[in-house]
Amino acid sequence: MKKLSLALATIVAALGIGLGFAATASATDIPVATIAPVWHAATCTDTPGNEGNVDIPDAGPGVIYALDSIPGPAGNYLLGLGTHTVTAGAQAGYTLTGTVTWTYTVVKPNCKVTPKAPVWHAATCAQPAGSVDIPTVKGVDYAVDYIPGPAGNYLLGVGAHTVSANPQPGYTLSGTQTWTYTVKKVTGCHKIVVRAPVRKTVTPAVTPVVKHAPVLAPRPVTHGAPIAGRAVMTVLPVAVYAQF
Repeated sequence: MKKLSLALATIVAALGIGLGFAATASATDIPVATIAPVWHAATCTDTPGNEGNVDIPDAGPGVIYALDSIPGPAGNYLLGLGTHTVTAGAQAGYTLTGTVTWTYTVVKPNCKVTPKAPVWHAATCAQPAGSVDIPTVKGVDYAVDYIPGPAGNYLLGVGAHTVSANPQPGYTLSGTQTWTYTVKKVTGCHKIVVRAPVRKTVTPAVTPVVKHAPVLAPRPVTHGAPIAGRAVMTVLPVAVYAQF
């Protein structure tokens, strides 16, 4: 965006030539409240001369804004390093209320970054490959064994490995930028465990003992005295055999 010379910008701002600025306020002017612009700081990815930017608001009828004394419509404007000013002017028939001037200084950001170190994990019996955790750092790209990749966990094989940090566009790095680690083979993961035999106790079956009741000898029983001419009947008791 081209900039007017200071002298011409002063005339435009003061007289409102071709813009309809009101030179003096009138009792019949309509009051209009101004809206502040929104400034954005420079970033490490900005191109030289376009560091930072500002959002010029749309305050509605009666207000027109100027960036560094150059009037323009509402929208986003690129800036450069240094101090910048936004002013609000009233058009004819209007008067402004609130702040009418805002200033902001765009400074060069600190684009020097110190990379975080990766976290190495040794191989184990459960994970014999080993691994490495790659962190997330703004402005830094990492590579595992010279292959770039996003942050996360990477499995490694047995042997030496390298993690390197590289700056993203607009950034510079400080501190350690290369790390190496050797994954060693894990031994002793297959051991034979000898267990003593388990002896079982066998309880012999118990044979039940059968008891027999004693057998009684029969004893004759005579009912009544013999009668002449009749036979005498003798009843013998029946032996009872009981088994328990």
